[in-house]
Amino acid sequence: MWVEITTLVIPGANDDEPQLRALARWVVRELGTDVPLHFSAFHPDHRMLDVPGTPLSTLVRARDVAREEGVRYVYTGNVHHRQGDVTSCHACDRELIVRDWYAIQEFDLTPDGRCPGCGTAVPGRFEVAPGDFGPRRIPIRISRTWAQRAQELDPPSGLDGLDGLDGLGLDSEKAGSFDLAVKASTAVRGFAWHAGCPLFADQIAQADASIVATLRAHGARVVGTTNMHEMAMGITSANGWLGPVPNPVDPARPR
Repeated sequence: MWVEITTLVIPGANDDEPQLRALARWVVRELGTDVPLHFSAFHPDHRMLDVPGTPLSTLVRARDVAREEGVRYVYTGNVHHRQGDVTSCHACDRELIVRDWYAIQEFDLTPDGRCPGCGTAVPGRFEVAPGDFGPRRIPIRISRTWAQRAQELDPPSGLDGLDGLDGLGLDSEKAGSFDLAVKASTAVRGFAWHAGCPLFADQIAQADASIVATLRAHGARVVGTTNMHEMAMGITSANGWLGPVPNPVDPARPR
């Protein structure tokens, strides 16, 4: 198993140098110098629109501080920062893996994962040759079998065609129109937007989230929001406030 850790750097919350140094020292003391540490930029969204985004300069300083404290592999994330994407040899500082976002531009490791310049072993799990997945996303596929089953259960939803699915990575030849409900952590205009938390019981979304708007634009009928684990902290959908999410085919059986 390989472990890396990420810290979201939020302006005014955890971006001052004493906190960054304390974090780096904890990583070195408790995890060791070879566990990669990623500093990611915060972007204002959802209920934190009053907090500005993290400046690149803050992430660069955080990276410098962590390296000064002995963390050997420190990266920056959610920003375009070439140096923060590079894996270098900690012994001779030779650039070994050069990335541009998720695309690997250079891969200069020996087959056994060493620096070809000085022979130092680089901690990690490496293939002999790098992959080429890059910035692509895994497309969602809605099969005709699924859509036909939906029609059997709810004839009004039908299979009356859905154009433009390629923009979502959906296969228009294998899909039909469909009704859709999303978890209540995603904003659907006019519906509950509580994320399964009673603190937000009365909150109604005033606008669609971008993914909901995109789905609507491609023909989806978004019919509302569903129950969920509080703040999405779980996988069973059991919720002490709202109860379990029922199975739509067999309501007596929890999903």
